[in-house]
Amino acid sequence: MAEELKIWLADLQAKVNSNVGGNDIEFTMDIWKPREESRTTVPTILKVIGAEMFPYLDMEMRFNGNQDLCVGVHTKPNLQSKYLNVGSSHTAACKKAIPQGVSIRTAGLTTMTAQNQNKSLSVI
Repeated sequence: MAEELKIWLADLQAKVNSNVGGNDIEFTMDIWKPREESRTTVPTILKVIGAEMFPYLDMEMRFNGNQDLCVGVHTKPNLQSKYLNVGSSHTAACKKAIPQGVSIRTAGLTTMTAQNQNKSLSVI
């Protein structure tokens, strides 16, 4: 399968290069295979990730004990979130709304479970 994906990725890259008239956009691919050894298949282009969790955009995917695919929020190790300077000229209502908005967005990236499916973060 990795060989087929390698060929597909090369074809995609060639088509994009042709359409944009150069190689300014470079595609890479990570294949998630939990419990396998992580390895590089094609240097700087194609890797197999054997970790138990897989970061994708701002989500983190993993399988739970029942082998259900679950998602949660993924952050980089040294992330320091700054949404608004406390001393800014924004209204108090705007400043107060930010934590609630962030919580709602975070909940939208998290797997729904029996424990959290009837809970709302819209009301704090």
